[in-house]
Amino acid sequence: MKRGTRSVGRGGDPAGEWRPESEEYYRLSIPEAHPVPAGYVASVDGFRRFDQSIISDSFAAIYDHEGSRLTDAIGITITRARGAPLVFNEEEVNAYMLLGATEDGRVSVSTDYLDYSIRVFNVDGSADMIIEREKEPVRRNASAFAKMTSYWQSSYDYLDRERIMVSEFERTLWKIIPREGGSIWVVTTDSWTNLPEGSAEILDEFNEMGQFLRKVIVRKDISPEDDLVYHLSERLVVVTGGFSSSMVASGAVVGDPGEADPDTIELPAAICCELVRVE
Repeated sequence: MKRGTRSVGRGGDPAGEWRPESEEYYRLSIPEAHPVPAGYVASVDGFRRFDQSIISDSFAAIYDHEGSRLTDAIGITITRARGAPLVFNEEEVNAYMLLGATEDGRVSVSTDYLDYSIRVFNVDGSADMIIEREKEPVRRNASAFAKMTSYWQSSYDYLDRERIMVSEFERTLWKIIPREGGSIWVVTTDSWTNLPEGSAEILDEFNEMGQFLRKVIVRKDISPEDDLVYHLSERLVVVTGGFSSSMVASGAVVGDPGEADPDTIELPAAICCELVRVE
């Protein structure tokens, strides 16, 4: 199955399509991709079929502009026997995540669902450094746990429900945001929990050597439970109702869907804000 990424320029015009080589996989998905000097760094979830087993690969690698892989995979490989009962464990399946890349091509990944540990790699795939902080995982409240349980059960509806293991905790690390001068902002679960009034995010800032500098507060009044926040260079895009709408679209409905009044449901809208000041 051919999967690729489509990009747009700063003005919103299409800027081309890119696909990594994928002949070795019978099924392939690309959760995320970022431009780097050599081409792209992409996170890949691929499945290879053998006589006695199915190999599931989750990794990140750097590819050139034609889709040829330039580096060894940076990631994990999970092997499952074809006849074994399939179990979905959220903390295992979502242990690996590509967090992002800086302009010089260094790649940041997370390989543990709960730990605050960012593994940074150079443009050739060699290890550069590890950024770590002490942090307790955020435990999901009853509402958040119910929503994620509904989401994963709808996503894996071919499994018996007792085989779907939903974590009691939120994932700790989500992404990095490169800044001018080589520093990075790190988005964690704390970025949208217990926010001060009128704030969109709380971010951790590190310098280019991986040293923690400060907490950054991005001021914009949002609803953390309903809205989605995206960073585009020096701008912040808030999709009002984006998170709640995506959950409903996936089938993750908690309670009686018939109780919702269609006339009172707010449709998603995108608001673009310039980052003119942070604290």
